[in-house]
Amino acid sequence: MKKERALRKERLALQVGIALTAGVFGAVPVAEGAPVVDKVVTAGTQVAQSGNVTDVTGTQANNIVKWQDFSVGKGETVRFDDGAKERNYLNLVTGPKESEIAGKVEGGKDVYLVNPHGVIFSHGAQVDVGNLYVSTENTE
Repeated sequence: MKKERALRKERLALQVGIALTAGVFGAVPVAEGAPVVDKVVTAGTQVAQSGNVTDVTGTQANNIVKWQDFSVGKGETVRFDDGAKERNYLNLVTGPKESEIAGKVEGGKDVYLVNPHGVIFSHGAQVDVGNLYVSTENTE
């Protein structure tokens, strides 16, 4: 009887361990929501959010935007220059977390995304820009 009880405890411990491990390794980062602006650095550059679309429109050849968070959730779109590929955008992330791209990023000639905490492109992410440059360099 003691042996049977010990086996049950071992079996239960194994099942709990498997369940906890599956929870840790089964968790996949998923971007939620739209980017959050920290500060528009280049005069004339505007950021507007409507529904699930974030439009970034600049008036200069080179534009800089600082973001608290530059994550693009599934079903979300970040559109530079209304989809045209005419201007350059330097996107600097100032917040404390990595950028998770699960949605769509489009437009812009040269688009730079700099986040010292990392950048993750999820399965299903779509990027349609002239050139994309991603860096984890700390610019502060």
